[in-house]
Amino acid sequence: RRSPSGHPTRSAMVAMEVEAASAVDVQALASLSVGGRVNFGLFQQAAVGSTLRVGGRVTELQAGAQVCTITTADGGSVQVAVGDVPLTGLAAGTFVEAVGTKADAELWDEAVKLAQLPQLRELFLPIQV
Repeated sequence: RRSPSGHPTRSAMVAMEVEAASAVDVQALASLSVGGRVNFGLFQQAAVGSTLRVGGRVTELQAGAQVCTITTADGGSVQVAVGDVPLTGLAAGTFVEAVGTKADAELWDEAVKLAQLPQLRELFLPIQV
């Protein structure tokens, strides 16, 4: 959504893919790309493909979901694709820092739709290592 002046509103939803690391996985965190810390306004300005760190409170979280929503300190909402990141012990209202790559929202949305098709679902499942 945009304001009358044409600027994105704070409640606009954007997408971000998170690299795999849990809150207690220090080794995985150390191996992640260094991304700049951003709020919603700076996230909106960042180029697709940028590695970023977005902090905020989890506002939407469903058991077994591969997506959650983070509300940033400046009032924006970032939809985060968590993939195979374990969310056990994480509750709505928890402050988190998501480290990941800013995704093309339209491309991400199409991938989510494709992942739900029965004939393609297997292609989108996490690989057991």
